[in-house]
Formats: sequence, structure tokens, C-alpha cells
Amino acid sequence: MQENTLNRFSARTLAFAATFAAMYTVLRLVPAFPMVGLPGASFSLSDAIAPLYGVILGPYVGGFSVVLGTFLAIGLGRPVSFMFLDFLPATINALSTGLLLKRKWKIVVSVYAVLLLAFLLNPLSLLLVELPIGDAKIVFPFNWMHIIAFLMLLTPIREKAFQWVKSPLAAQNYTTRPINFLLGRGYASEGLILHVAR
Repeated sequence: MQENTLNRFSARTLAFAATFAAMYTVLRLVPAFPMVGLPGASFSLSDAIAPLYGVILGPYVGGFSVVLGTFLAIGLGRPVSFMFLDFLPATINALSTGLLLKRKWKIVVSVYAVLLLAFLLNPLSLLLVELPIGDAKIVFPFNWMHIIAFLMLLTPIREKAFQWVKSPLAAQNYTTRPINFLLGRGYASEGLILHVAR
């Protein structure tokens, strides 16, 4: 009886993964806007839905669907941008979002810290930027948004987001605040991968 249930679960999981991978493939073939710094490369519509794969399918099945969808799109003619590592940013995005929803935030913080450190140690990374304001110049970190996203993962805001998502009030009001927080951490991880890969 237990083996039959396991086979049914595996078949259902495989069917979801294949269906979502096919949808990801189609959206991966539709260019959205150009990538700055990579001539001829562009983001695709699939980049906007990567964290939803982590939310809907979970971190592992969602990540697998993104990887499969990316390689299917490459097989159908999508140009390669990152030496066949094109799957990595969106996969990290889906994984991070899915893991955060499962409250496995320590894994996400660890991965994010490694990515942030890799970015900072990369000799090609732009570390500081100057913003001229009148006669003065303000110097701030190039990746200021990633640093803020990382710090937010370490604060009680992370725990509040979980409470907001699970509360009945959130379901009644369709509030997007907690989902935006969780999806934002996934996009921040994706952005770090893109910077490190360049």
C-alpha cells in the first residue's frame, strides 16, 4: 500500500515538474528586456515567474523545473548567456523562495552570504559608486540593495513575513506584503548570481 502511494506521489510530482518546465520553456523563449553589460543578451518572461515555482512546487521540484525548462529552451534555440550556467540564477531564486516558505532560512542565509562574499571578492566587481550631488559626491556600495536584502533576512521581519503569510487575515485581504518580502529575497539571490557570473 505504501509503495503504491509513493509511486503515485512520484508520478504526480513528475507530472507537475514536466508541466511547469514546459511552461517555463515557452516563457524562456520570449525576450522581455536587454541585459545591461551583455551585448545581445536579454532577460525573458520566465525570469519573472522563477520565485513562483519555489512557492507553488516547493524548492526542489520548482528548482528542477527551472533547470529542465532552461535547457529545453536552449535546445529550442534560446541563446546561451552564461556559459551554459543560464539555469543558475532562476534556480537559486526558486530554491531560495521555496526554502524561505518552508522556514529553512538558515540555508538561504548561508547561500546568500556565500554569493555576497563571492561578489565582493570577485576582482571584476564594481564595489563602490559615486553619486554626484551638486559639488559633493556621495560614495556608496554598488550592491547596496543586496546588502539590505541580506540584513533583512537576519532580522525579525523574516519571521513576521511567515506569520503574515499564514494568518487568516492575509488570506481574506489578499495582502501582498509578506509574499513580496519572500519573493524579493529570491530576486536578490538571482541578482547576485548574475553579478558573480559576469
